[in-house]
Amino acid sequence: MRFRWALIIVWLFLWLGLPAAGQGDALSYRLREPDSTFMQVCREDKAFQYVVPDESSDWLENFERWWREFRRRYMPGLEIQEETVKKVLAVLGGLLIGFLLYKLLRSKYVFAPREKQRYESMNALVGARLDGQSYPVLVEKAVARRDYVLALRIHYWYVLQLLDADGRIHWDACRTNWAYCHELKEEELKAPFLRLTRIFEYVCYGEFQIDNLEYERLSREFEDFRDLLEQQEGGRKV
Repeated sequence: MRFRWALIIVWLFLWLGLPAAGQGDALSYRLREPDSTFMQVCREDKAFQYVVPDESSDWLENFERWWREFRRRYMPGLEIQEETVKKVLAVLGGLLIGFLLYKLLRSKYVFAPREKQRYESMNALVGARLDGQSYPVLVEKAVARRDYVLALRIHYWYVLQLLDADGRIHWDACRTNWAYCHELKEEELKAPFLRLTRIFEYVCYGEFQIDNLEYERLSREFEDFRDLLEQQEGGRKV
């Protein structure tokens, strides 16, 4: 009986004592906050003045960030070094810049003024139009003066007039010789006309001289092209 009462007393003691102990523990802790002086010192310290980076400032970093996220989601097992990705991007960027420069240099806006000046100069030397009678006379005069460059100019100028008269090209002072090469559709004429254009460019605007033997060889190529024009449908030999 005494033992039972002893257990009851112990149980009551524990039941009444636990909340008090818990309340004492709760009262033993308090929230500590830094004072205003400490916060002001931290705000003025440059080490704590953080700046959020602008993610839109560097397109390369944005692409790398997107690429890492893409690999993490869709290619988790594929291992590609970040340095390799940078090298590939650098190569692609260089190719793109080179392609844009090539297109710019080949555009009519760069070459048109120079080509127009060339044709105007040729007009002054050769005349507005050539026909079957004036063409050989002008060539003969140029060869007699050993002005083989002018003679080849006349040959090429006459070929352009023949192609324009047949409707194979549309001649214009602002267009380039290479534009005519692209415009010419007949495959049998395209390759030899391209070669004549190269001869014209190299001889007339290069820095080397040709002699009589070299001129005879080159002039035969213009004769062969005129013969080929005559054989084509719609061609004519003037």
